[in-house]
Amino acid sequence: MVVILGTAHGSNVGGKCSPDGKFREYKWSRQMCRMIKEKLLLLGIECYIDLEDDTELSLKDRVHRVNSICKVKGASNCIYISIHVNAGPEPKWSNATGCTVFVYRNGSEKSKRLALCYHNTAEELDLLGNRCFPPTKYFESGLYVCKNTLCPAILTENEFMTTKASVDWLESDEGKETICDLHIKTIQKYLENEQ
Repeated sequence: MVVILGTAHGSNVGGKCSPDGKFREYKWSRQMCRMIKEKLLLLGIECYIDLEDDTELSLKDRVHRVNSICKVKGASNCIYISIHVNAGPEPKWSNATGCTVFVYRNGSEKSKRLALCYHNTAEELDLLGNRCFPPTKYFESGLYVCKNTLCPAILTENEFMTTKASVDWLESDEGKETICDLHIKTIQKYLENEQ
């Protein structure tokens, strides 16, 4: 199995930060992708990151990178996980907490299974917070990267950059290790079901 990790936005995309501007989603996402990749490689799982530097790449170009890997490795042998941090509806501090996952509304059964693996792992790690979830346990949307990749794809929202306690935790060693663990265990759970 080949895992392709997706980074969040770029340094030039405004508004993707905590209300005080100190927490930057693009920076945290890239750090998480590097941590997850390192651990996956140690487990013998092939892994790529869609964009490792701090620039922005159009969604179309990101999907092209993912699909180029899928064409070489075989789409059925790949999964794509785009790693983000959620935010409240307004750019101010809130009390929302928890991890959620999105799939394309007409996504494949494998995408939905991958999303369910993420939700169930987040539940096991007590990371669902104070969110409400649909009966499927994942959210469906028209997100471009989930819609247009050739392989199963999900987008994860890991806690909230608009909640002070969440930001402190996400920036801590414990928080980073836990979110890294969440994604590693999600992937392992998905792979077990595929065998």
